[in-house]
Amino acid sequence: MAVSITYSDHAAANLVDRKIQPEWVIQTVEEPILTLEHETDAQLEHIFRRIPEKGDRVLHVVFNRNESHVITAYFDRNMRKRL
Repeated sequence: MAVSITYSDHAAANLVDRKIQPEWVIQTVEEPILTLEHETDAQLEHIFRRIPEKGDRVLHVVFNRNESHVITAYFDRNMRKRL
């Protein structure tokens, strides 16, 4: 079942600018390979998932799970080396 999420203006612009499909964001939120707590805001999570359609690049989503709200999303070069 797909999660119903909203996007900040920043996140919506990132999806367009970085050619990130909304389905990839939903997949990342629903089935992450890694989830980390935000350092300063307990409501936020850093969620990661490899995207095969983008050469296994790692999508990093900053997500407010309480509000089902995406703060930002981008391909994380540093995490690609770690995961």
